[in-house]
Amino acid sequence: MLIPINIFGDPICSASEIATGIQWAADPDDGNADIILLNFVNPDADYYNVDIANSVSYARSNGRIYGGSAKGCVVIGGSGNSFEGLFPILK
Repeated sequence: MLIPINIFGDPICSASEIATGIQWAADPDDGNADIILLNFVNPDADYYNVDIANSVSYARSNGRIYGGSAKGCVVIGGSGNSFEGLFPILK
């Protein structure tokens, strides 16, 4: 099942809103996602935010609950065609 999670009420959103969306998607009581695709443009290739990084780490460790145990989500960061190194948080 595909569950789109739109965190962009305006053209821009905060890092906190992105982090909250990732945690919601991974949380077994909410999204319980198998895969999280981060698909947004950040023109600053060196961008790093600890809240987003922590949310990605949470998803990788605690997401995707099956049989009572966490398997971890796969987290993918799309960078389009022109922003190399867009997601240093995924390294």
